[in-house]
Amino acid sequence: MSVQVADAWGTQWITLFNEQGTELMGKSAGELFDLKHMTGEAAWEAAFKAANFQEFIMTLRCKVETYNEEPRLKVSVQRMAPVDYVAESRELINAIAAC
Repeated sequence: MSVQVADAWGTQWITLFNEQGTELMGKSAGELFDLKHMTGEAAWEAAFKAANFQEFIMTLRCKVETYNEEPRLKVSVQRMAPVDYVAESRELINAIAAC
């Protein structure tokens, strides 16, 4: 699944594979297929709208590939997890205290 992600520095198209796609969407590819074909287009679109604007910490794999003699950046997700705000806050407090 290709998705566009954004952070403070810009946006990037990335590739998610089965495990990460399921985590992002909250449903497997089979469940999304059934949702579209059994329930209807409105429920399927609602599932995609619900996946918008979520925050994750991601480990990305980036590499440059050549296509038609033109270099292109290919980015895929290796790991992703929802942001743990408590743990992130503790880490920032510890970093500030260490200064």
